[in-house]
Amino acid sequence: MIKDIALDELEDWPRNYRRHPAEQIKRLVDSLQRKAVVVQAKTNRIIAGHGVVEAARFLGWQEIRCDVWDVADQQAEAFLVDDNELQRFAEDDELLLAELAGDLSGGDHSVLSFNEQELADLLDSVDFQPVGIEEQSRLDQEAGFAYKSVICPKCGHEFKADIET
Repeated sequence: MIKDIALDELEDWPRNYRRHPAEQIKRLVDSLQRKAVVVQAKTNRIIAGHGVVEAARFLGWQEIRCDVWDVADQQAEAFLVDDNELQRFAEDDELLLAELAGDLSGGDHSVLSFNEQELADLLDSVDFQPVGIEEQSRLDQEAGFAYKSVICPKCGHEFKADIET
């Protein structure tokens, strides 16, 4: 169930081990419309979104939209840990990240995760050399991906499509 809850009715999860430094709160302030807060139904304890709630409080908001879950304490704590930790196992494609963040920079929907210097450093750290389709196919095969080339009958553009292996 989604509902607006007064911020003074929300309670930090007692065993939340993640802290939110001022620099992160500043970035979260700009992203409030994009972030979800998950709370336990019976206690209004925050399961996910502690930093988002801190940012909303910093702005003086009185309430925030929450996804309210009817879960037991142990279920909530398991989700809290997973929400914080599963992201550690992701791997970034730095080139794709740099391209995407660079394309969005300065537009109506700029990326909030990087300040100007961090974005410049990211863009400087990657090699934007184009890779030909044959080289990309070789790299993909080495990584265990399988594709076939498909040519659009209307425009003649060649692109890769996944194939089952």
